[in-house]
Amino acid sequence: MIANYFQKNKEYFKIRKSIILDYNPEKTNKKIKKRISKLNEFEHFSLFCEVFIEKPLFPFTKEYLSHFTKKRKKSNHKIYDFFPRSNSNTSNSSKDYYLVFNCNKDFEELIINHLKTKEYSTETLVKKLLIIKEYLLQYFLDPLEILIPTLKNQLKKTNKLFIENDTFIFDLIEELEYNKKNYNNLLNSIENKIKSLSNESIENNQIKNNSSLKKIKGNYQIEVKNEVLEEIYNELNRYDFIDIDRTSKEDFIKVFKLDWKDHDSVIHFKITNVEVKFFIECFDEDLNEKIPLTFIEHAGNIKTKDRIFKASTLYSGGSQSEKNSPNIKIIRSIFEKIKKH
Repeated sequence: MIANYFQKNKEYFKIRKSIILDYNPEKTNKKIKKRISKLNEFEHFSLFCEVFIEKPLFPFTKEYLSHFTKKRKKSNHKIYDFFPRSNSNTSNSSKDYYLVFNCNKDFEELIINHLKTKEYSTETLVKKLLIIKEYLLQYFLDPLEILIPTLKNQLKKTNKLFIENDTFIFDLIEELEYNKKNYNNLLNSIENKIKSLSNESIENNQIKNNSSLKKIKGNYQIEVKNEVLEEIYNELNRYDFIDIDRTSKEDFIKVFKLDWKDHDSVIHFKITNVEVKFFIECFDEDLNEKIPLTFIEHAGNIKTKDRIFKASTLYSGGSQSEKNSPNIKIIRSIFEKIKKH
């Protein structure tokens, strides 16, 4: 269910082609707008973000960006929001409408359903919530960290952003900021639920095994051969990226392959959070093994030079110099070498 929600269907790519390749800043194509409104919240926001990547930010007009938005009267604001919007408006408190994205808030509904469900076992539900948290950070909150400052910075540079309506950009920023606040509130709710479920699971496990040890259930679910992990370990050691005094080759394999509750091994990297994040991304890109950063944060068995590994910080953090560090290039070369074998 979760994976299917985050699959872009054929209609998405058809609309993407129309809205990007057939760019017309002078008018809103009502047919395309209607098709966009039928996308789910993930596809809708992804398309909106792609527009800003594929095309120069300006001269986007109100007519063009209206493909993604609509006005809703304040008095009729009955949209399904987990955290209702305040009537206060920083940009224009006298207006009688909100500018909102013209899509269903089905991602919020998916999250809330998982927060309330009793359908799954504790371990399964924690995994599902960790995956949802990963998607929330990667596909919603991380892009918003880029979009909002970009729009605000452009406001400072020019007084004529849009051809016919200079207030449109303020309304758009307000909607993005509202969504960011709403998503952060949902993120907090997910984290609280995961913490509650995990504590419950740990207590039950202690009682069942008559043990005082706090063991978190779960695993990274990767199918990389041990020989490949050994080769990666050797390469990390070669460049002094891993603390071999505290992390043996066996520890390295156990962390990635075994259930967390079945071992006490921890990987101690000697590189930064940003560099470890890139290392984990290479598993997906080069070995076709996706390891959610939220799983790493939850398990707590991968340590970095920065010590604290927090997924939300990693998705929004990292300076450009960190992302272009020499270590990043070395990590890239390690996986390119592995792929050739």
